[in-house]
Amino acid sequence: ALESVKEYPKLAAQYLVDGGSMELLNGETGEINMGFMDDVMVELEGFLEARLKRKPRVLVVSIAGVQSTGKSTLINTMFGCQLRTSVGTCTRGVSMLLVSTSSVWDFVCGTEKPDYTLLLDTEGVCNPLFKNEQWYNWHNIRMTTFAVLAGDVCILLNNNEDHTIVQDVLPEVMLVYQDVRGTLAK
Repeated sequence: ALESVKEYPKLAAQYLVDGGSMELLNGETGEINMGFMDDVMVELEGFLEARLKRKPRVLVVSIAGVQSTGKSTLINTMFGCQLRTSVGTCTRGVSMLLVSTSSVWDFVCGTEKPDYTLLLDTEGVCNPLFKNEQWYNWHNIRMTTFAVLAGDVCILLNNNEDHTIVQDVLPEVMLVYQDVRGTLAK
């Protein structure tokens, strides 16, 4: 049984290569299983290197925004994915999926075209049902900060009814972003 557990990261990486999505950040605990995800990323890079015969170029695109603004639908439309979407279905945590983009997009990121795009679909923020919960602001800031910091590109969606993400969440996220940039520059 222990040997089969060691195969999970390889199986998860293969699942991503085959077009599946998996939970990166747990929607219940708000945590990432770093040991497991590190192993998955090592395996994923190995699969992609074997396929390309060189180090893969991966663009990370994250999407964040107010709940029920169509984040998953936008990803499905832009990248031809099949994330679950329907009335009442909400992403929990952060889901990730890998899309081959080398022959699809005609753009350059840095100096070269990316071979793959790693998509990060985040749980919606600013849910009015939870506005009075003690963890409401923490959740909104954490999810949005994760999306901004993890992506090479971050798409932010808002609706016309709730400006909380623009007025309250983004200023906090930008403070964290500046702190991280300052720390990395040293």
